Amino acid sequence: MKMYKMYFAAFHQSDKFLKDLKTKKPAFASWLQDQTTLHKEDMSSLDLQSLLIMPIQRLPRYQLLIKDIISRTPKEHPDYNKLNEALDKIVVVNNDMNVHVKHSSDSEKIFELQTKLKKTLLLPQRELLGEGTLLYKRKEICYFLFND
Repeated sequence: MKMYKMYFAAFHQSDKFLKDLKTKKPAFASWLQDQTTLHKEDMSSLDLQSLLIMPIQRLPRYQLLIKDIISRTPKEHPDYNKLNEALDKIVVVNNDMNVHVKHSSDSEKIFELQTKLKKTLLLPQRELLGEGTLLYKRKEICYFLFND
């Protein structure tokens, strides 16, 4: 599960990096397209970004699958209670992943803000609660709301 959390946390950065790289380096984008075409049969004609998101989509799919199986299983079936237990466990795992991803994303935003402002903002207990823009005297002001 630890590896899953690391993958989830890093996915958005790597996805952004790949998109930027494809934009800045047309030769790389062309090479990736060639690889997708060349290995069409092996990869079901999915591109790299589609393949990279598959692990992210897997856990929610398990949850949907188990819900569907439960809806089609009679309550008196011997596996009915076990299916509900499995659903409860996958819901806990999915919620834990979502919290971890949000925390990683918030830490990344705080780090970017810290770099821009040249102030120490990234602390272990600090959480980003919200962010946005305000209009003050016809000027837009960015704000960040922290838990402390």
